[in-house]
Amino acid sequence: MQKNISNVCIVDSVYTLFLYSLIIDDDQLEKTYYFVSSGIAESIIKNLKQVTYVPNVKGFKSGKLYRFVTLRLLSGIRFPFLKKAKIWGHDHIPLSWFLIGNRRYTCIEDGPIIWSTYVNCGKYESDKLFWEKSHSLKDFILKAVLSPVYRAEIGSNSLCEEMIVTTDDYHDFREGKKITKINPSALWKNASDVKKNYIKHLYSLSQADIDAAKAKKTVLITQPFSSDGVITEVEQIAIYRKMLEGTNIADVLIKPHPRDKIDYGKYFPSAMVFEKPLPFQLLSIIGIKFNRAITVCSSTITSFDYKLDIEISGTTVHPKLVETYGILNEKDLIKK
Repeated sequence: MQKNISNVCIVDSVYTLFLYSLIIDDDQLEKTYYFVSSGIAESIIKNLKQVTYVPNVKGFKSGKLYRFVTLRLLSGIRFPFLKKAKIWGHDHIPLSWFLIGNRRYTCIEDGPIIWSTYVNCGKYESDKLFWEKSHSLKDFILKAVLSPVYRAEIGSNSLCEEMIVTTDDYHDFREGKKITKINPSALWKNASDVKKNYIKHLYSLSQADIDAAKAKKTVLITQPFSSDGVITEVEQIAIYRKMLEGTNIADVLIKPHPRDKIDYGKYFPSAMVFEKPLPFQLLSIIGIKFNRAITVCSSTITSFDYKLDIEISGTTVHPKLVETYGILNEKDLIKK
C-alpha cells in the first residue's frame, strides 16, 4: 500500500536508517516509503510499514539489468510517488542508481568518517577517473543509462543537494552543497516519547537488552572484514583475541557489525554478544556506558559522548586491511 508518501528513504545500513528516524519529523515517519537492501535485517524490515526490499547483487548480468527495467524504467508506474517525494539516504548502493535516476536528493552519511574512508581507500580517485576518461563500450553504456550517482557516490555528484553529517570530516567534493551537521545524542534527548518508542520498536530493543548491556565494562565493536571477504574468520578472531589479552571476557560486550556473520559466542563463550542488528550509537545514546571501547577501525568509536578508554588497533594489523581501506588509525578516527 502506498499512501500519503512525501519522503523516500533508500538505505542499506541500520546506522543511516537510525539517523533518518532521528532527523525526520514525527508525522513524516508514517509518510515515508523505504527501499532497503541486504544490509537491513528481516527483523527490521517487518517493522517498516511501507517498504520494498531489493537484495544486493553482483555483476550487471546477474540482476542489475532486471532492476534497471523494474526500478528505473517502470518506476513511474510502480512507484509514482517518486516524482514528488523528497529522497533521502544512500547513493552508493546499486539500488540508488536506479531509484534516484536524475532526481535531486539528500545524502545521509553511512558512518561518521565515511568521506575520509572513501578517499583513503582510493575509491574516490578511481571513480573520478572513471567519469573523466573514456573506457570500454560497457562503461559508455553504463554512463548513458544509469544515474549520475553511479560511481560518483557519497554525495560527490551534481544531484546531491544536501549532506547530513555528524562530524567535520571535510573533503573538496562537498563544496557547494548544503552541509547539515546533527548531534544524534541531542536529537534523541529532545525527541518525543512517540519517536523514541518507534525507534526502539524498529530495532526490537527491550529493557532486558538494555539492563544486560549496562552490566558490561568493555565493548568490542567489530567490523565485517571476513564477511566481506577481506580477511579470513580465523584472522579476524586472532586480531580480536590479541586486542582482548588481559581482559576478563565475562565483562565484555561484543557488538557485531550488522553485516558481520561470525559466531562470536563460539570463540568468546563468556562474553555477551549483542546479536540484534541495531546501530551501536543507539545503545550509547540511551545511557549504556562502558569503561573501555575496542575496535580495529570502526568509526562507531566516535559515538561516545562521555569519557572512557578507547583502543584502536588501526588497519595496519593486517596488510589486507591496509590494501582495502588504506591506513586508518586513531588520529584518523578521533579528531582532536
